[in-house]
Amino acid sequence: MPTSPTPARGRLRTAVLAVALVAMLGGYLVATGIRADAADPLLSQGRPATASSTENGGTPAANAVDGDNGTRWGSAFSDPQWLRVDLGATATVSRVVLRWEAAFARAFTVQTSADGTAWTTVYSTKTRATWRTR
Repeated sequence: MPTSPTPARGRLRTAVLAVALVAMLGGYLVATGIRADAADPLLSQGRPATASSTENGGTPAANAVDGDNGTRWGSAFSDPQWLRVDLGATATVSRVVLRWEAAFARAFTVQTSADGTAWTTVYSTKTRATWRTR
């Protein structure tokens, strides 16, 4: 009658298997050249923001850059609209991410500035754009 492995042997086998899998994954990543990159820094968070309009007093432009998904900037129900963010310094903008609720915009512009005076358009559209957050 075969004997069943002791709990210590079972843990040892699991540990050996885990080490082997990690070694294989590491070898794969090295062989394929896949590298890990840090996320782009959020340049706009907490920076001064202004907008073409606000829906009401409870949804100011500053909410668009506060880093809180529970707040929002609400604009008037008309197109076009714009959002401006004073980054306070020269920066390279690698992407613009907009998190929308169940709403849409047809025409809007996102602009940034290094000094709050000279504005650069980093994104603009005149066609209907719809996004939903999950």
